[in-house]
Amino acid sequence: MPGYQLYLHVMLVTDLPSTAVKDLAAILFTLLALNGLLLNCLWALILIMGHRHFSRRPFYIISRHLLVCDLLCISGQVVLAVPLTIMDYHHAWAYKRTNVFNVFSTFETVGHMSTLTFVFLQSLSQIAPFLPNQKQLIYHLSSSGTVICMFGWIFNIGLMVAMYMTKCRKDFDLFDFHFYFICTEDRETAEFIWMILNIVVVVIISSAYFIYIMGFKNTRIRIRALEAKGSLNEDDKRELIELRKRRLIILQGLLIVTMLTLRMTAYYVFAPMLKGLDRDVHTVGSVLSNCVEMISSSVHPCIYIRFNERAHKYFLKIISSIKPQREIDETTEFTNVEISRMDK
Repeated sequence: MPGYQLYLHVMLVTDLPSTAVKDLAAILFTLLALNGLLLNCLWALILIMGHRHFSRRPFYIISRHLLVCDLLCISGQVVLAVPLTIMDYHHAWAYKRTNVFNVFSTFETVGHMSTLTFVFLQSLSQIAPFLPNQKQLIYHLSSSGTVICMFGWIFNIGLMVAMYMTKCRKDFDLFDFHFYFICTEDRETAEFIWMILNIVVVVIISSAYFIYIMGFKNTRIRIRALEAKGSLNEDDKRELIELRKRRLIILQGLLIVTMLTLRMTAYYVFAPMLKGLDRDVHTVGSVLSNCVEMISSSVHPCIYIRFNERAHKYFLKIISSIKPQREIDETTEFTNVEISRMDK
């Protein structure tokens, strides 16, 4: 034990980041985590309000499950990253050995891996409009979208079981303030899993980009062909409206994949590259890497609300339901002041 305590003392003296870096990490993590929690809860409320509308399109059916992934990731940041960054080293080390840490680190791991699955499923949902019998196919995808997503969750749970059996999980670094994968028993297994994950990430992101870019190109060609006609019959007008909606969905998908690319680049490339640099520089880079992860889990609601007209209307409705109350309160306060003046 004396040797272990000496090792901890040396680590505390030489490896802990400066107080300024620690405070910066605590402020950034707290603000981004609360912001992510608020935005995802807002999107959940919009999905509930527009359940009938959003259930018609596979893209938005899958977005519900992507929302669950984002909430799992954000919960890990709120319950783990924020307090562990604020605590001193000894209390943080004790907190990491609790059941709370194990549960929420599992949530964060499930959310991280499942995000890849459902972003990929969202991209696959955009293949249907370009296949034969597209209307029937889209109808079947809409009616069975939840079942398809259940298979996605089964795949994710199977992956988690495999990781548990190999003693691999996500952990939080108390010196660099970011999440990382660790295999506690077999280094060779860890390197193999790391290689497989890298391959999976590249394949999923590349496939999603290809599907969305080709879908955007084909949709644009068809829109231009219809607009060039000049006078359109009712069927052509309906098709043009549907194509414009589809183009916005593809744009949303492209933005989501771009954020996923930035997130995975920060996690798998940027953070490991900084290990040879100065302690504070390395820690700041790792903090920014974790910030990118939190932003990625928070930005999806913004994308949906910005590019979906119905979602934007529900958002404005929520905002307007808050504003009138303030206006009423201000009016009441003003009236009371006027009455007091009249009494004088």
